Amino acid sequence: MREVNVLKRFKERLAANSPGLTVAVIAMLVALTGGAFAASGGLTHKQKKQVESIAKKFAGKPGQPGAVGPTGATGPIGPKGDTGSPGNPGGEGPPGESVTLTGVPTGNIAVCNSQGGTEVRLEQQSEGEGEFVCNGKEGKEGKKGEEGKEGSPWTANGTLPPGATEVGTWTMNGTEADTNGIRVPISFPIRLAEQVQPAHVHFIETGAVPDVCKSGGVGTATSPNAQPGELCIFVNQNVEVQGTTFKEVDKLGGSLEEEFGADPAGAMLVFDKPTQPTALAIGSFAVTGCSKVTGAAFPCP
Repeated sequence: MREVNVLKRFKERLAANSPGLTVAVIAMLVALTGGAFAASGGLTHKQKKQVESIAKKFAGKPGQPGAVGPTGATGPIGPKGDTGSPGNPGGEGPPGESVTLTGVPTGNIAVCNSQGGTEVRLEQQSEGEGEFVCNGKEGKEGKKGEEGKEGSPWTANGTLPPGATEVGTWTMNGTEADTNGIRVPISFPIRLAEQVQPAHVHFIETGAVPDVCKSGGVGTATSPNAQPGELCIFVNQNVEVQGTTFKEVDKLGGSLEEEFGADPAGAMLVFDKPTQPTALAIGSFAVTGCSKVTGAAFPCP
């Protein structure tokens, strides 16, 4: 009975190994000890040693650890945590330092090269330890510029520019005592660069207005106009020439003899002697500058 218990414990120990190894050891044990076990009912000391040797021979060695399995998928992000409580306010900082400004007088060679200035220093700094802001050097007096020449009146060279138009008014008032006729001067505010020839002087009393005395289709006593190189003299239609008759337009530099046209400074309107006790007329004029330079804009006619 004792041998049976021994065999039972031996089987229990073999059960810790694989089933195949257990069966093989038991089979070998039976083969080796069958006769002896049957005769004596147990194992001899020698047989026990053989069984232990066989068991050690066939006992399996520990296997190598298996490969590391793949990393599992990242789990979902957890819910947002609650907002933390506010932190405690910081302590009061140290008081700042005040700044002192001290004037530096002129004449101090060691500071600001005698030019004077201001020393800027903190309250814990002593005099002379701050930063110096020095005055700049006094600039030399500049040279006096030359006296400018007197400019020409209104425009370059003092003449009416080509394409520019100037206007004015005129009036005539005479009596029957003017037996030699009535003469009315008109003056150009800005002198012309050239004389106006008789063919380009127009006295417009009644009838159609020449195109050379229009601009944009307009040419009247209240809106006088003239093309370049033309002098257009308009009579107010509401107060026509009364008590006399228009005769001619003379140059200012001419004599009382006929010398028609206009000078750069103006012209003279000539009327016949009055046929009534009084003679009256009012009007306006327009003259436009021109250029005699070949190919220039606003050429003279």
